[in-house]
Amino acid sequence: MGDLKVVNGSQMTDFQPWYGPSGLENFNRPANYEWVFKNGSVVEDILVETGRWIADNPNEIYEKLRITCEQPPPEAAYNCDPLKKPCLFNITDDPCEYNDLADDNPEIVEQMMGIILNYKAEAMKSQSKSPDRKADPMCHHFQYVPWLDPEHYNECNYSSEENVTIII
Repeated sequence: MGDLKVVNGSQMTDFQPWYGPSGLENFNRPANYEWVFKNGSVVEDILVETGRWIADNPNEIYEKLRITCEQPPPEAAYNCDPLKKPCLFNITDDPCEYNDLADDNPEIVEQMMGIILNYKAEAMKSQSKSPDRKADPMCHHFQYVPWLDPEHYNECNYSSEENVTIII
C-alpha cells in the first residue's frame, strides 16, 4: 500500500535483523553499467526512438538509487519482532527498515494483513515432495544421477543427519 511494507513472521527460528557487513563498505567508486548496453540494446533503441529513454547517464541514476544503511544499525533500530507481531515500515522514508510504525498505525497493519490472509486463503498447498536423501550427489561421487535407476541405487551414509559435516 503505497510506500508501506508489512513484515509478519519468519521461516527463521531466530529473527536477526542484521547479518553483518555486506562486504561492499569500502566500495566507493560508482558501479559501471556500460556492460548493459555494450553491444547495443533493442530496448534502448526503441525507447530512444519513441522519446521514452530517460537514462542519459545510467551510472548517475544507479548511484542515486543506492541505499546506504548505518552499520551496525543504531540501537533504537528494529524495535519490533515479526515473530511476535507484524511490523510496518515506510520504505521510502526508512529504506533500511529501522523504525517500526505498526503501533502508530494498527488499522493499516490490519488492512494489509487482511490482504495477505486473503491471498493465503486462495493459495494452493505446495506440490513439492520432501527431498530424497539418496539423491544427494555425495552418494554418487559428487554427481547428479538418476538415483532411482538400478545402476545408480546404493545405500548412502553421507546424507543421514548424524553424518552431516559442515566445512567452513
